[in-house]
Amino acid sequence: MTVCTCFTASAYEFGIFEYEIINDNQAKIVGCKDFDGGHISIPSTLTHDGKEYPIVEIGDNALSNKNISTVDIPEGITTIGVAAFSFNLLKDVVLPQSLQILDSDAFSGNDLTSINIPPLVITQPNEWGGYKALLSEAGGNDNTIENIVIEPSELPLEARIYVNCQNLIIGREFKGICCEGVSNSLTFVAPIDNHAINFDILKYYKVFPNEINLKGKNLELNGSIFQSALENRQYFEKYDFAKALQNINSVNIECDNLSLGNKAFYNLMADINLNVSGQTETQGGAFYGCKSVNGVDLSSLATIKAGEFQNITDMKYFTVSGFCKAINNTAFSGCNNLKDFVLAEGDTPLIVGTGTFDEIPVEKLTLGRNIISGDLPFYGLKTLKTLVLSSNISELPDYAFADCSNLGEIYCESANPPQIHKNTFKGVNKDECKIFVKSNEGEYRQAEGWNDFFASVVEPDINKQSINVHSKSDNIIISGVEDKNVSVYSIDGTERVAFQKVNGDIEFPLPNGMYLIVAGNNTIKYFHSKK
Repeated sequence: MTVCTCFTASAYEFGIFEYEIINDNQAKIVGCKDFDGGHISIPSTLTHDGKEYPIVEIGDNALSNKNISTVDIPEGITTIGVAAFSFNLLKDVVLPQSLQILDSDAFSGNDLTSINIPPLVITQPNEWGGYKALLSEAGGNDNTIENIVIEPSELPLEARIYVNCQNLIIGREFKGICCEGVSNSLTFVAPIDNHAINFDILKYYKVFPNEINLKGKNLELNGSIFQSALENRQYFEKYDFAKALQNINSVNIECDNLSLGNKAFYNLMADINLNVSGQTETQGGAFYGCKSVNGVDLSSLATIKAGEFQNITDMKYFTVSGFCKAINNTAFSGCNNLKDFVLAEGDTPLIVGTGTFDEIPVEKLTLGRNIISGDLPFYGLKTLKTLVLSSNISELPDYAFADCSNLGEIYCESANPPQIHKNTFKGVNKDECKIFVKSNEGEYRQAEGWNDFFASVVEPDINKQSINVHSKSDNIIISGVEDKNVSVYSIDGTERVAFQKVNGDIEFPLPNGMYLIVAGNNTIKYFHSKK
């Protein structure tokens, strides 16, 4: 049994520890005697005058400068005072879930590699009314702590954490300065179903993380990463915000529903990965000027707003999901390499803003549903070469593709020809433009407007052609070609092989199946089987 002896008028000894009785029924550690350094284990209770008291507090400077290398802090401790563990040899610290107050400079002068901030910790303003400094100078000579975990909580944390960090996890709303820089990964984990994350904490960083991760149920991202970096210049005179942004290699978001603030990823050169199972809403310009969104799953995007993808020069293809309701006319302005555009199938028509495609060099367009627009968004789209019409398309408006003078291929997936009008394809060379019909070609031959493409739609009699097609083993052999380009398509419209300016015979292997062979102005449907 450890015997308590009186130390001062108000302090007593319990083993190596000096303590006080507070609140009549609790104990507070105020010092330590006869300790040679190394590991120290703080008891959860002590006995005073035959009565057991829970230890709830470690007082100011109580265990400072004791050469402590490791420490066990028990559950039940609610307060760690100012500089309580300062100037020791601590590396990895695990704070108890019962902790409520972690005071200023509690671990200053250590060389911490990891520490957690428990969910009940809240901070009160310091004596000047500002944020208290947690973990200040607790990261050794370079003031860097490898791993800091601010555990999930519904309670906001207001503090200044004046250290650098390699990996930081934030599990609650944070107000103040959360590290001076994060070099590797910054992860936000939402503690509640509906959680707002503010990028403003980044504006205090001298070093931006390589990776930003956001996880939760319903996430709302406020502010702009770029704007935070820009504002940082007012705090650090020599701060290179452009270099800081370039340090971010990836942004990864995983949630049910996502709300993005205005220009959330503005001018970000990082890879953006979205895993959103529900719906994504934005305030506009969320991806303005980004490096690329080619790898981004945007199937959850409900509306594509003004400037959403503006000036993404590396964007080569884009799919508008069937879930999307509308596209603003400036959404893709300045996307100078966007050549493959897909409007996926959906249950309702898509609203397309006037002039949306005026400055986009689309070469291949897939229409998966009908559109509604104040103008004819594809009129005069001279870069358009290939048009794919899904089975959902029931009608194409008059002048819809007028003056698309380079349109050379139309793929129709519906067995019933969509209704077209006199001027739907005005200005399209119907002798050169080829029509590929998935089934029921006879209907297209007879349908008004489509019958103008008869040279491409009609299935020729091979015996009357100047070219011949036959199979030999795995190969298809085409003979009798005279100075023509030859292309072979599978029935779904995928080009399998292509040859330029063929004279004579060509031979090539393809799997068994039905193919469309285009030689100059001749289109032949041919079933290939090994012989």
